Amino acid sequence: MNKGGVGLGGEAAGGCGPTAAAAAAAAQKQKALLPRVDTDIGNLVDNFGFLVNVARLMIHPYEIPKKSFMMEMCAARMARDITSRFISAKAYKIPHDTSS
Repeated sequence: MNKGGVGLGGEAAGGCGPTAAAAAAAAQKQKALLPRVDTDIGNLVDNFGFLVNVARLMIHPYEIPKKSFMMEMCAARMARDITSRFISAKAYKIPHDTSS
């Protein structure tokens, strides 16, 4: 029953130190970002499917401006979601220590 890590350097047995702290911080970031990533990817897939459906040829001429507007709005939402994913990916990156 070695609770204090006696004989093992203290940090090695307890799992506390700079590496363990960085791993714990990365795991916490991942838990926070994964639900956001899932919802944004779902939104991207839904918006892309919507764009494909709207892009089909319409018979009625009055529907073309309406569909064009809907496609522009959907494309704007997709661009916003992609920007959000980029920001999340940048936030998830772990800084590397180049001093060693």
